[in-house]
Amino acid sequence: MKTLGARLALWYSLVSTLTLFGLLAAGFYLLDRHLIRGLDALNAAEFERVKSARPESQHLVGKAEQSVPGSQLFYFEWVDPNGHVTFSSPNLGGQRLPEGGETFTSNIPALGEMRIGRFTIGEAAVKIATPLAPVRKVMEGYAQVSLVLVCLVLLASLASGLMLSQIALRPLRLIQETADRIRSDNLGERIPVADVQDEISGLARLLNEMFDRLEASFQQVRRFAAEASHELKTPLSLVRLQGEKLLGTSGLSAEQEEALQVQLEEVSRLNQIIEDLLFLSRAEARAIAMDRVEQDPRAFMESVTQDARLLAEHVGVRCEATIEGSGAVAFDPRWTRQVLLNLVTNAIRVSPRGGLLTLESEFTVDAWRVAVEDEGPGVPPEQRPRIFERFVRLAADDATATPGSGLGLAICRSILQMHHGSIRAEAGTRKEGLRVICEIPLPAKAPAAPPPVAPAQPVVEGHID
Repeated sequence: MKTLGARLALWYSLVSTLTLFGLLAAGFYLLDRHLIRGLDALNAAEFERVKSARPESQHLVGKAEQSVPGSQLFYFEWVDPNGHVTFSSPNLGGQRLPEGGETFTSNIPALGEMRIGRFTIGEAAVKIATPLAPVRKVMEGYAQVSLVLVCLVLLASLASGLMLSQIALRPLRLIQETADRIRSDNLGERIPVADVQDEISGLARLLNEMFDRLEASFQQVRRFAAEASHELKTPLSLVRLQGEKLLGTSGLSAEQEEALQVQLEEVSRLNQIIEDLLFLSRAEARAIAMDRVEQDPRAFMESVTQDARLLAEHVGVRCEATIEGSGAVAFDPRWTRQVLLNLVTNAIRVSPRGGLLTLESEFTVDAWRVAVEDEGPGVPPEQRPRIFERFVRLAADDATATPGSGLGLAICRSILQMHHGSIRAEAGTRKEGLRVICEIPLPAKAPAAPPPVAPAQPVVEGHID
């Protein structure tokens, strides 16, 4: 049983069924004892009737059949003080009733199970036996009815247990669904708490308090990244300006000019990292303006393909494009172009000279899909999910290692998430290589986009890590 509801229903069914079984078993025993005591009382009543019908002056050994009424329900045996049978009812067929206590049960051949009572009249003893067959039939019927009831209760308790568990666990499912929806982009959502003061409402309050702390931590980290990035931009700009000013002056040696060039390159690289961090912080805060327009992406893809071919031919890489299908997709051409060109730049960077880069656009049942595939060394399967995280880069000694800050693919993922889309990496379909797939849902499948807070400038095209 994988679910708590199923386990609760099973335990409820088992407890209910075992309880009923125990009650029916106790009832079986008590009813059996009660019916047997009823036979003992019946034998005693028959003895009293026989005793009252016999004249006091008549000797026990006389014509006993005159004082003992014939009956198929009772079996009689009169025994004198010496142990001799003075009378035996004809239905005994010449057999003797066994000895025992005042009341006992015995199985007599050809007659079956009997309940026997032993009574005394003077010094003589009278044994009266009654068949137990009617009692056994009643108890057999009781057992059959009990078995049917146990089966019915088992099924009914399973059904009612499942229903009750669904009702009882509904608040837990609500907590699970709400907690599953809470991500870094909607930390403000909270679990609804009922007015009742029980364990489940206490758990919901505890989780809400935890989400409050998480939201405060995330906001603090985002503010720090944004504020630090803003604070670093001004001194970096001053460093770059001073370096460019020095380059413009005379009297520098070749080594000094080379050192200044390296310094300016690193400053530019650091400035780009800051821009990327600012973008990611604003994207997580939903402060990026997305001008999503519903349109057919064919013309857009043809334009991107031309740029991709120019970039590929410049470094000696072949580029082929396949554009299939048509339909309306809501996307921002500027940001989507940024994603695709970043992926193309990545693919060109790892492709061997003369290698093939493919760009494919197609429509699935519920999404527009674009795939970029290269013939580079590829990425190990265990690292593919991680390449879209911040600052994740392959080891420097790895053949697939690329220069950069490790923020480019994280930016691509953020842009696609703002389109309610997704991005993933797979193994290449040709030789080795890597295949990166982007998907944006069709309008009928895409949820409404949240309103933007403030616009932001796009990342520099072609920068990817």
